[in-house]
Amino acid sequence: MGNYTEFVFGAELKKDTPKEVIETLTWMIKGEDTYTPPDHPLFSTTRWESIGTGCSYYFGYVDPLSDIHVDDISGQHIFAIRCSIKNYENEIELFIDWIRPYIKRGSGENDFLGYSIYEEAKKPTLYYLHEESP
Repeated sequence: MGNYTEFVFGAELKKDTPKEVIETLTWMIKGEDTYTPPDHPLFSTTRWESIGTGCSYYFGYVDPLSDIHVDDISGQHIFAIRCSIKNYENEIELFIDWIRPYIKRGSGENDFLGYSIYEEAKKPTLYYLHEESP
């Protein structure tokens, strides 16, 4: 069966984000568009395709709830991910490492990006744009 980690993450992408990155992120979230996985360690893990769509009944909100679209105000791609996955190969940390260079901003003054929490943890791990992932 295995243990799950809930992952909640959201950001606005930079204007010059490569088309391939947007296509891959769109595929991860919506299963739309064609994509060729980039050359990054994330895409050699077993469960990278679950980011954006994976779910488990161990958390308060059990269904995946993810989206990517062009924002009406900024004209830039924004995305949000809410999922739960078996993070056995550090897929979450590798995802953040892969997407971070393309992020323009997160939320608030500190550019908060999101959190993850392992089902047996007492506290979540927080992620910020300008701080390295734990």
